[in-house]
Amino acid sequence: DVLRGAVILLHATLEDLLRDLALERMPLADQEVLSRVPFAGGDGRKTTFSLGDLIGYRNQGVDDLIAESVRLYLNRRSYNNIDDIAAALREIGVKGSGTKILVDKSSARLQAMIQRRHVIAHRLDRNDFVGRGQHPARSIAKGTVVNWIAGVRTFGSNVLFALLNDLSLERGTR
Repeated sequence: DVLRGAVILLHATLEDLLRDLALERMPLADQEVLSRVPFAGGDGRKTTFSLGDLIGYRNQGVDDLIAESVRLYLNRRSYNNIDDIAAALREIGVKGSGTKILVDKSSARLQAMIQRRHVIAHRLDRNDFVGRGQHPARSIAKGTVVNWIAGVRTFGSNVLFALLNDLSLERGTR
């Protein structure tokens, strides 16, 4: 059960990393990215608004309103597969083949961890096999969890390195 809890927290750590990076970088993103973010004063889904919707924000700057909209959007966002992670990387400014390079390096471990987290969180890690010698929950090895931890650590380090060095990860571009 401790290892199952570790998987849940590991996924939360991955999501927290992606949200924190997005919180810092998305308010500065281009129009294409910000057009997908719902307006803070809306229903959480609508990306368009009228001037009347702005009444409550009269004394607030545009940058503050964008940052608040991004924060609320990210509070509802989850990353449940490799495609979600790749989309998040594009939103925070990883360009071109950089997203593919970063995701491909860790995708097998990340996807396996995410899938197992889903089974743990939503199906109690139930073992579908019954009979003598079978336990109610699926087995999980410490080595597997350690491998997933290494995968998240490597992924996080690679993303931070790319962003801190403002690399698009394509040769000759910055």
